[in-house]
Amino acid sequence: MVVTFEGEGSSVGLDNGDEPESPSSPEWGESISENDSMYYRHLLIEFAQKNDSEGVLDILEKGKSIKGLSDTKDEDQEYSVLHHAAFRGHFGICKILIDDGCDIIAVDKFKKTAAHLAIQGGYDDIVTYMLERVHPLNFPRQAKLTLVQLASSYGRPNVLKMLAARGANINERNEIGETPLHLATKNNRLESVRMLVNLGADLNTQIDKVGHTPLHYTCMYGLTAASMILLEAGADAHIPDTTRLGRTPLETAKDGGYRPLFNLLLDAEMNIRAEREEKETLEEMNRTRGHEALMVKYDALKKSNVTLGKDLKQRRADDKLMEEEITKRLSLGRTGGGRRSLR
Repeated sequence: MVVTFEGEGSSVGLDNGDEPESPSSPEWGESISENDSMYYRHLLIEFAQKNDSEGVLDILEKGKSIKGLSDTKDEDQEYSVLHHAAFRGHFGICKILIDDGCDIIAVDKFKKTAAHLAIQGGYDDIVTYMLERVHPLNFPRQAKLTLVQLASSYGRPNVLKMLAARGANINERNEIGETPLHLATKNNRLESVRMLVNLGADLNTQIDKVGHTPLHYTCMYGLTAASMILLEAGADAHIPDTTRLGRTPLETAKDGGYRPLFNLLLDAEMNIRAEREEKETLEEMNRTRGHEALMVKYDALKKSNVTLGKDLKQRRADDKLMEEEITKRLSLGRTGGGRRSLR
């Protein structure tokens, strides 16, 4: 392991695979001199990796005179001690380091903070403890994904809720214009999709170059459950993308070979639209009690919705009968030894 600390123009390092020589002067429990700091920086990372709370506390206590001890980094990944603890889900170690005053928003060589690693690992308790001490907007944004985008991609609904409550933007875009909802749908993270919808995320944002909405993504990948969540929340299935073809989400599902999804979305959209119209009419009736024309409109809507349901069921039954007839005739053609035409 290579251990470094950079600050005030100085740095210390250790060749990979070597360990610093144990200091001979201080006894256990005594203070540490700056000259022996390399050994204790190495030991601090090792204790953090092993989830040794007593070891970490003892090193921090004895190393009070060493500047930036808790912010020690290795050279391989430029992980701080907090990075190492968060990566492994060691909440107790993270708490000790944070309470000692370590830099919560220090970044590794990929510009990720320890909070990024905790989100990836699903360690909500660590993320919570960090966000209670550092506002989400104060976290560096140089990493490929922000905390909100990462939580959406990895399916961390509790973290999303916490970030939103602290003022994070749930509609922020990445470099190609994708929102957190795009990322959640693309990765089929249903809990993230539901949470973002409940938090009021924009359902119909289109990405920069091709104009795909989150519903385009779900139809592109054949994600039925995510599609239904979006559709029931009010996503528009008829927004064309900005490509030459200008395909809507419904057309995307059909052209992608997801015919069952296409039919399901079509039926669901018609039913949802009918239910909304019925609800709106009923609300209007309640506001204007006794209006005979509205009563007629409401009754007509109810009848049309019943007819719609019957028509959809009949269409499904007719399709099934047609498929059975085609299969039967093809089978007869094969067993009869000749080619038959379908009539």
